[in-house]
Amino acid sequence: MPLKKYAALVFMVSVFSCPVQASESEAIWPESNIVDAVHGEISWRLLASAQWLDSFFQDKRSIREANQSHLRVRYAFFKERKTPQDLTPSFDLRLRLPELQRKTHIVFESESAAEAENAIDLERSKASEREPPEKRNVSAAINYIPRLTDKESFLVRTGVQVNQGKPVVFLGPRYRKLIPFETWNFRFTQEVIYRSDTSWQTETLMDFERQLPYDLFLRSFLDGVWLENTNGYFYSLGCSILQPIAATHAVQYSWSNDFVTSPSHELSAIDFTIQYRHTFWRKWLFFELIPQCRFPRDRNFEATPGIMIRLEMFFQG
Repeated sequence: MPLKKYAALVFMVSVFSCPVQASESEAIWPESNIVDAVHGEISWRLLASAQWLDSFFQDKRSIREANQSHLRVRYAFFKERKTPQDLTPSFDLRLRLPELQRKTHIVFESESAAEAENAIDLERSKASEREPPEKRNVSAAINYIPRLTDKESFLVRTGVQVNQGKPVVFLGPRYRKLIPFETWNFRFTQEVIYRSDTSWQTETLMDFERQLPYDLFLRSFLDGVWLENTNGYFYSLGCSILQPIAATHAVQYSWSNDFVTSPSHELSAIDFTIQYRHTFWRKWLFFELIPQCRFPRDRNFEATPGIMIRLEMFFQG
């Protein structure tokens, strides 16, 4: 090899093998900072959208973990084909105790027997609204929140519930973890409850969330419940699309499929729900219109339409 070519080759190798300083790397890849900034903005918008929508719809994901005092009073009218109409009031009062590092709440609430015995929420409360007033339960509990951040929470709940005239003692820890990805959020929630009437039960909830075009928000979920004294495993698959229309009203479109594994693995019901929620006159006053259509197996999946009209007052301190 000629000397001049050999010298040129050695020079090129020495140049490209030299370590690159941080400033030189930033100069070579200036778009890396832009990519990181865009990624951070997408993650922030996704988290902000989920928090705003859950707060607006008063989703149990946000209500249970909120470290603030509040009073919620609901009065609902529900009518479904082949079932009698129902007018049911309910309330939820939570008082934060500042003397205990503001991590402890005293909770008083009314709920239906169906809502108390089945931990599945599935973006719906219509099961509780079907219960007649004489079957509604009242409970008093203490919530202790040893850990609460935007991405993780741990809550322990214990108390007494009057279930159809009989006192029931319950105790249950609940853990929630949020894992944000580039364009998706993954939420994992695990709750274990012991009740003196039905013994142990667990609920496992996994949410997958992402922002969609036109300010839409998608949440798909897998929710499973195990009851010690009941055969089989109950789980549901579904999704909801939330559409904020303005700061005062929004719509949620939901679809869920309910399954049970015993005595044979089968689909037990299909539900379609549209929930329109509007705050009017005062920021603490809400009106909801919730048409729905169910296809239950016990009615040979015959379409069973229904509608709920609900008035809610929510005060937060």
